[in-house]
Amino acid sequence: MSKRIVIGISGASGVIYGVRMLSLLKEKDFETHLILSEA
Repeated sequence: MSKRIVIGISGASGVIYGVRMLSLLKEKDFETHLILSEA
C-alpha cells in the first residue's frame, strides 16, 4: 500500500515550508497532493 498525504499551503511564507516538505516526502516515496490558497 502506498503512503499518501495532502499538503495545504496558504500565504507566501508557507510556500517555502511546503516545497521543502514535498521534497522530503518524495524522497520517502510518498504520493503527495497539493492544495494552494490564493494568499
